[in-house]
Formats: sequence, structure tokens, C-alpha cells
Amino acid sequence: MATKKKDLPNVITIEDCAINPQHPDQSWVKLNDGGKSFVAPGKKVKWVVNPKMESGLVITSILIEDDSYSDVFSPDPSPVSPGNPKNLDWEATVNSNLKEGGVENYTIYFTIGGFTYSYDPKIQVNTEE
Repeated sequence: MATKKKDLPNVITIEDCAINPQHPDQSWVKLNDGGKSFVAPGKKVKWVVNPKMESGLVITSILIEDDSYSDVFSPDPSPVSPGNPKNLDWEATVNSNLKEGGVENYTIYFTIGGFTYSYDPKIQVNTEE
């Protein structure tokens, strides 16, 4: 049986980054969604690091902001294969009881070369087309 598009996870890819440890305000991260994703209730979300990046970037945690709209993820984001250094992907499921339009602020924490950095994208709940 073929996989339907609606059954596939919404993939957020860290495509590139430039880190300046001396001037963190000059650092940047590029996500494939520009830092704002649109997802449907009940849909899986997967965060992946572009395998062609040579920075050694590793996602260490994904945390939800306390002042956000609602608990968008149920359960919260977690590593797909904890303890497996070759699988750096993270995954969560959008709470199926949410209404369209809610926006969640969250933070991706990651390490490069022993230093920890963060990036603050958003995720918005939309109904399935």
C-alpha cells in the first residue's frame, strides 16, 4: 500500500548555518521553512540536519516556550533514535485537539564544536487540506 502525502511527517530541515562564537549575534541558521512551519493537528513533525552540512551540528533539545499559544506538541519533541550518534533527527506529533491558527514559539538548541547555540522558530497549526 502506498504512503499518502497526509501520512508523511512535516519535515523541518536545518539546511545551513554560520556560527561566530565571538559574536553570537552575527550567527545564523537557515531552515527549509524560513523559520515558520504550518502543520495540521495530529500530524508528525520531524526535524533533520542536512547531511551535506560539514559543521557537525547536533540538535541537543527542542523546548517549547512557556508563554506560547497552547501545548502544540503531544508528546513533546524527542530524538527519533536516542543514543544513536548516526541518527540526529527529532520528532513530535501536533496535538490533535488544537484549533487552526494557533502559533507556538519554540527553541532548537544545538551544538557545534563543543559550543551550544539556539534558534527560535515558530510553528502554526492549520487544518489538513
